[in-house]
Amino acid sequence: MTTATMITDIGETALAELSERKTVLAKLREEFSGLTCETKDGYKETHNAIQRLVKIRTATEKRAAELKAGARTWINNVNAVEKEIVSTAHEIERPLRAMRDEVDEREERERQAKIDAERERIAAAERERIAAEQAKIKAEQDRIAEQNRIETEKLAIERAKIEKFRAEMAEQQRKIEAERLAEEARVAAERARAEAEAKAELDRLAAELKEARDKIEAERLANERLQAEQQREMDRKREEAERAERERLAAVEAERLEKERAENERIAAELDAARLEALKPDMEKLAKFAAKIRKVLAGAPLMATEHGSGVLERALRRMAETCEYLESCGYVTLGD
Repeated sequence: MTTATMITDIGETALAELSERKTVLAKLREEFSGLTCETKDGYKETHNAIQRLVKIRTATEKRAAELKAGARTWINNVNAVEKEIVSTAHEIERPLRAMRDEVDEREERERQAKIDAERERIAAAERERIAAEQAKIKAEQDRIAEQNRIETEKLAIERAKIEKFRAEMAEQQRKIEAERLAEEARVAAERARAEAEAKAELDRLAAELKEARDKIEAERLANERLQAEQQREMDRKREEAERAERERLAAVEAERLEKERAENERIAAELDAARLEALKPDMEKLAKFAAKIRKVLAGAPLMATEHGSGVLERALRRMAETCEYLESCGYVTLGD
């Protein structure tokens, strides 16, 4: 048999004892309904009836006072034991929570270090690729410059030969001039072709470099998006788990508070009305204050990081412990 059942049985037995007197009074009401004081006998019977009623009333008040005194003593004993148990549990729980929080924070630092190392590896690979492409472009530019220098030297030699032929062979001026013009046209065409090819090659290399850079940037952005998506998914799952746990704890707490409220109201109904009225203002203030804190707990914001969530969770636990303390100080919990 549970303590609550034993208390209920004792209370019902006491009420049954008092209720028997209600049956006696109902019979006396019927018996005394026809009394009158108009005669001596009627006056005497009325006086005797009053004495019987006074005896029943005073005996009932005395018995009720004895029952209420026992209830007060039992409530005080329960509150003392409850306070001692809660205090001891908190003393054991605090170092365990601190130890768990330390492990959580160390794991978060290790995870962040791995993410930073991966980002640095990707950036280093990107720098190496860009440096290689730039070296390739520079080598090609040097090759084209050297080719242009050689062509220029060849042109200078050819011009010197033409000038020599012009001085030595004046009679062949027209033929030589025609040959020179033809040669210049060929060289110009060759140079234009070489320059066009060089420009096309530079444009191709620039396009390849741009494509490579774009590809590297796209890969980097894709990796960042993937990491961000994975982080958001992890945060979402953790937040859902934390929200579900808070809702479960809130439901359990609400059920416990409802049972405690019902039990306190039942016991409070048996307490002295004058004492209950004197305590009621403080009881209402504490209950309303605890209810306000509960509302703050229910409206807690969602954090974007695990660190923020850890800090918020510890703050919520401490606020919940404050509510439990207010609700366990020996006062009857009242609604808003």
